[in-house]
Amino acid sequence: MSGDETETDTSVVASRPDWHSDELNAVFDFLDNLARDDLGKRATQLKLRSHVLVHKTIPCGLVTKMPAWSKRV
Repeated sequence: MSGDETETDTSVVASRPDWHSDELNAVFDFLDNLARDDLGKRATQLKLRSHVLVHKTIPCGLVTKMPAWSKRV
């Protein structure tokens, strides 16, 4: 769990920075679903995850390293 997540007994609320593009969010969703599928029956142990959009700036070290498609303009 990252520092941008809060947790209850049954769910996790994860923050999504508003600079993430829809494509980048889709990649993260795809990876989450891939991991869930890989867990099979054990996936029922995972908590439900919801996302909240938060205003954050791109960290200085990532601005030039991230591909253009990953950033919302």
